[in-house]
Amino acid sequence: MAVVAWFGLIALGGLALLMLLPYAPRLALWLPAAGGLAWLCVYAGV
Repeated sequence: MAVVAWFGLIALGGLALLMLLPYAPRLALWLPAAGGLAWLCVYAGV
C-alpha cells in the first residue's frame, strides 16, 4: 500500500509542476532537474 501512495505523490508532484509551468516556467523546469542532480549526488556518494 505504501508503494501505491508513493507513486501517487510522485504523480501529484508532476501535476503540480505541470500547473506551475504557464506561470513560472523556469521554476517548473528547474525543480525536477535540481532534484535529479541531488539524487544523483546522494547515490554517487558525492
